[in-house]
Amino acid sequence: LSTAITIAVLGVLWSKIFEMDITEYLPFFAIGHVIWTWISAQLNDACAGFTQFEHIIKQTRLPYPTYLLRLSIRHTLILAHNAVVVAAVLFFAGTGFHAVSWLALIGVALVFVICVLVAIVLAIGCARYRDLQPLIASGLQIAFFVTPILWQPGALRSAAWM
Repeated sequence: LSTAITIAVLGVLWSKIFEMDITEYLPFFAIGHVIWTWISAQLNDACAGFTQFEHIIKQTRLPYPTYLLRLSIRHTLILAHNAVVVAAVLFFAGTGFHAVSWLALIGVALVFVICVLVAIVLAIGCARYRDLQPLIASGLQIAFFVTPILWQPGALRSAAWM
């Protein structure tokens, strides 16, 4: 419910600020916001992945990536719940689904694998250097505003760096 409220309020607000059609902007923002929330939650949780499972690691002999995979599966289940919001936005915006839309599942699977691999590296680094966790959280928050999630690349017009 909080994802739906966030997408509805920010989608309407940012579509007015960027002077874009709501039926074009809202699906763009909904998909970007849900995917970014999934990625950043996985990476933020990975920073404390080994420290939060310290008591289990000391008692059980499991491969270390298992603990991070558990975190990634949890966030993927949350993504599945938030996908309902994206489907509702696509339905109400009139965009709907196309045959090519199913290719997004392959993209999500690839992002999942990449996030697990990056999570392993982050977890190792953050277990050794505890000061990395707030640094990574701040970097992810800045990256949210720099990447085209709130704004569309076409909105830059002549101010683009390319």
